[in-house]
Amino acid sequence: MKGWYSYKSKLGNTVCTMQTEGVYDVFLELFKRKKFDRVLEIGTAQGGTTLTMRDALNELGQNDCQILTYDPISDTKNLDRYINLGEKIIFSKENIFTNSYRELKQDSLAVNFIKSSGRVLVVCDGGCKQCEINLLTPFLKSGDIIMGHDYAKTDEYFNYYIKDKIWNWLELTFNQISTAFFDNDLEFYMEEEFASVAWFCATKK
Repeated sequence: MKGWYSYKSKLGNTVCTMQTEGVYDVFLELFKRKKFDRVLEIGTAQGGTTLTMRDALNELGQNDCQILTYDPISDTKNLDRYINLGEKIIFSKENIFTNSYRELKQDSLAVNFIKSSGRVLVVCDGGCKQCEINLLTPFLKSGDIIMGHDYAKTDEYFNYYIKDKIWNWLELTFNQISTAFFDNDLEFYMEEEFASVAWFCATKK
């Protein structure tokens, strides 16, 4: 099973997207149900998920929603056309976490990006999904949503329902983020829809 598909953006770019096909429709449904002021993405990679979200937002007329995406080992070649046309995408090579992934740099723009007024979507798809969720969840406001990729609720669920059917990569289970989930008053959101494309999704009450 491939760990990517070729996503053709609305502006004609074709980009390797490290997602399962169908993810566009699930993000589109999320943006239909919830309107966001900002999206924070950890793990730009080649920009496929970034462009997927940008296109889905634009399809619904939510062009003013800004996307801030971080990846210290990526580049912007697949985002350049969007950025040059004035699309609201900001790319940063900053590593907002310490090298051990044990702490978040408090002076990072990402902290204020979440804490500022307005609803925020936090998308965790970097090098340590559980670390990213555990460290960023405390900054969420009521109504904000946080997500994590390569997810299955349990190993057993992954092996029975996902592996060799939907997605073959498991980097995040609920047990790894359960303390942050309960301590920060989260609840699952669109759980079944996002499970179908190997994502965790929860909102802060």
